[in-house]
Amino acid sequence: MFRGIYHITLDTKGRLSVPAKVRAQFEAESAGGLILTAELEGQLLLYTLPEWEKVEEKLVNLPSFDPQIRRLKRLYMGNAAECELDSTGRILIPPPLRQRVGLDKKVVLSGMGNKFELWAQEAWDAINVQDADELRADGLDLTGALETLAL
Repeated sequence: MFRGIYHITLDTKGRLSVPAKVRAQFEAESAGGLILTAELEGQLLLYTLPEWEKVEEKLVNLPSFDPQIRRLKRLYMGNAAECELDSTGRILIPPPLRQRVGLDKKVVLSGMGNKFELWAQEAWDAINVQDADELRADGLDLTGALETLAL
């Protein structure tokens, strides 16, 4: 399970230094093999290889005759890039993915259970304000998906 928020600075080559705790999980779960892909809200998703294979299998099994499904596959599978931890615990974010979501120097790695989201700092700040505003505007009704969860 991946959780927590990490504020990280990309180096000049676009490499992300993975926090030691996270690095140990990556190495244990997938021998350092990772997949980065695009997401709709302007961030990247970072999966261990075994977790990505589960997602990929579900995507492959969706019917490609539906234009929405083709778009979804194009977004996730078409933008998927294999990455590996280097000897110092960094991963290189491919330039096309960095450009797609505007990653420059300051980034946020946010644990989402089975994956991480990777955001540009400014986009992360903005989405957090937007999410809080929308939750308040919607009345923060937790009776649906979270009704069995004790917080």
